[in-house]
Amino acid sequence: MQISTLAIMALAPFLSSAAIVNLYHDTACKDLIQQVNVWDNSCCDWPKPGWGSYKLMTRGGWLQTLTSYPGNVCVYPGVKGGCVAATEDMVGSCMRTNETSDGLSHSIGSTVLDFCVYN
Repeated sequence: MQISTLAIMALAPFLSSAAIVNLYHDTACKDLIQQVNVWDNSCCDWPKPGWGSYKLMTRGGWLQTLTSYPGNVCVYPGVKGGCVAATEDMVGSCMRTNETSDGLSHSIGSTVLDFCVYN
């Protein structure tokens, strides 16, 4: 049995989704850097040099969570206070990520059922 490319493309939106977040220079979600999509099971390390807070603008997929990290890779432990469920009730919430040595997060990752492990 052969599955057509069109059938796979039709299913793709239901198999993955992205949370949309705004990244900010400051810790109060006031000084916008840029808006980014964070796809399920991905790690993003832009923009440089980092950000002090982020705000969930659009919910992610089912059980998707976002965690910010102090380094340029999404490796535990995450930043204290930088984990959020990407759900409708969290849209608009400002997440501070200043509990790092330089006060910034340098990567943000998305997983399903993230356990929000902090340092």
